[in-house]
Amino acid sequence: MSSALAAASLILKPEGYSEGRLQTLKPIEKLGSELVINGGFNTDSDWTKGTGWTISGGTANCDGTQTSTTNLNNTAGNGLVNGKTYRVVYTISGYAGGSIRIKLGNTGFGVYHSSNGTYTQYLVAGVTTFPTAQFNADANFVGSIDNVSVKEITTSGDFTFTRGSNLSATRVNSAGLIEKGRENLLLQSNQFDTTWVSVTASVTSGQEGYDGSNDAWLLSKSAASGRIYQNASVSGVATYSVYAKSNDLDWLFIIGTPSSYPEAYFNLSNGTIGNTSNHQNFIGANIKDVGNGWYRCSITFNDSLGQFRIYPADGNNDFSGTSGSIYIQDAQLEAGMAATDFIETGASTGKAGILENTPRLDYSGGATEPSLLLEPQRTNLVQYSEGVLSLPQGSATKENDFTQVSPTGYKEGVVKASNLQGATGDRVAAYTSSITGGNAYSSSMYIKGTEGETVSYQIKRSGGTYAGSDVKNITFDGTWQRIEATFTSLPDNTGVLMTIINSSEDNADVVYIWGVQIEEGSYATSYIPTYGSSATRSGDNAVATHTIADTETLTYFSEFIAPPQQSGGGEHRLENSSGSSRIRVYQNNSTTIRVRTDVPSSNFDYTYSSLGISVGDLVKICLRVENGVMTAFINGVKKNTFAAATINFGKLHLIPQSIMNVDSTIIFPTALTDSDCITLTTL
Repeated sequence: MSSALAAASLILKPEGYSEGRLQTLKPIEKLGSELVINGGFNTDSDWTKGTGWTISGGTANCDGTQTSTTNLNNTAGNGLVNGKTYRVVYTISGYAGGSIRIKLGNTGFGVYHSSNGTYTQYLVAGVTTFPTAQFNADANFVGSIDNVSVKEITTSGDFTFTRGSNLSATRVNSAGLIEKGRENLLLQSNQFDTTWVSVTASVTSGQEGYDGSNDAWLLSKSAASGRIYQNASVSGVATYSVYAKSNDLDWLFIIGTPSSYPEAYFNLSNGTIGNTSNHQNFIGANIKDVGNGWYRCSITFNDSLGQFRIYPADGNNDFSGTSGSIYIQDAQLEAGMAATDFIETGASTGKAGILENTPRLDYSGGATEPSLLLEPQRTNLVQYSEGVLSLPQGSATKENDFTQVSPTGYKEGVVKASNLQGATGDRVAAYTSSITGGNAYSSSMYIKGTEGETVSYQIKRSGGTYAGSDVKNITFDGTWQRIEATFTSLPDNTGVLMTIINSSEDNADVVYIWGVQIEEGSYATSYIPTYGSSATRSGDNAVATHTIADTETLTYFSEFIAPPQQSGGGEHRLENSSGSSRIRVYQNNSTTIRVRTDVPSSNFDYTYSSLGISVGDLVKICLRVENGVMTAFINGVKKNTFAAATINFGKLHLIPQSIMNVDSTIIFPTALTDSDCITLTTL
């Protein structure tokens, strides 16, 4: 098969990606000539410099004297063409604050960056009157740029990828942990003399930090209640954190305002927590020793807040002194039950993890190689998917346990439910009232208990007859296990309960619960985190523009995981530019994979049983088109042949109408032999 693979014109094996792009192994990206003049800033020429910009020492340097956005662009222009795609590369060094982005033309905006590094972006030029690449530095940017490159992409099989404008998607990463989208909602997260406001206090930069840098700050007060603060808005479950170290004062006090005023005092001399808020919306405080006298201190709460303060404190519950100082570094405000890895920000918030346009290369089930996870839009109807707030009052004792590591790898307030063994009645794990009578719903959650102990679970309806799904049993293995159940609501349903049933056969004293989810649909999808209201993950969408020169002869190969058994499964579509002519592989009904041509209209159905597969099994399909005839090969067996008119194929589209896990996709601009197709599809 090595010779056949060499003849392939497109090979997708989910391995590499950048924001908005899923990278193919073939074709190899081809670039046009360099469009930037003097991108290495070897001379002080060829660039139009706005306020604050100079060129010296082989870099373009912005000193922060600008009072608004300041621009830098090639004087002669770059000849950019509207609608064409370009690869942009540049390096930021000497970063000291603010944010900078590049745009192509009038409206081809890149993303802002706020730290040192080399950045690669793929941008579509938006040119009306300005065919030039231009840097936009905000009013606070201080730093240098170098090695600027803009080249047109002349050949690429990469998939463009979109999902929507939220951070509700997750994946299982190569470490077997759930990876979320994360965002630091504070601006200038380690630039305490900018967006931050000082009240009878001062900050001094250049101090030795917890990370070995000189990026820490000395926070000194000159009167009682001396502090710094930032106005930032958050609602729901969130965590506010800052790194701190004692100087001539040993205490830190942090608080969010107004409303319930979640607050905590931290002893920086011994790493203990002092007084904390006694309001019901305060969830907890945490202090973590990070070495060399530094601690990461955080508070977690469920509230709507607009201001976040940092005080040097004189003692527990005391900031009345008129002098003294502590060291601080790297503040963060984020949704969720834990302080996650720090995300540096400038003039805009910073994001990390699974972002809006990040393809999800998923390693579920302990896979050593990833598959591309594509799912339709789904909504987690549970308002609080993590923490004790996700559980209504019930007969079990429930509490947050911050000593347990969640499936994300963080200690983020896992629910601990106890007093289960021998008890009677249901122990509620998740509840929602936002359901429609007669529709299918799925519920899922992660649970953990002592190895060998058992528990049963079920979805039930509330109100009227207490009907529900089948009772399912699970035996704990000491790790996090995801349980799933489905339920079709009755016409008069007003609510759904997902419960842990503690009947006489159950044998569990303690159950840990995390990541509860109820969603409309006949199967459970990947975890959608919620922190006070329901959340919607937008559907994934991947499409590659890939013209095939001779459309009378081609072979299309797809390797994927058999999706849940329902109609309208994920669709693999090789089509013309308008989508009117196409060959397709999709799930026609609950147990059938369909292979179809739309011109002429014909199809064959292959049931799961006839293929000898079950949900979650690997499926390999080859569709060969030659002289107006399409032949299907599935899992090493030659199947049917049927008519397939010549189509001007121009793109490959992956559409997740249900769960899709795509392991690889290959297009050959030739008709492979029977032997090659059988070899390629053999499991």
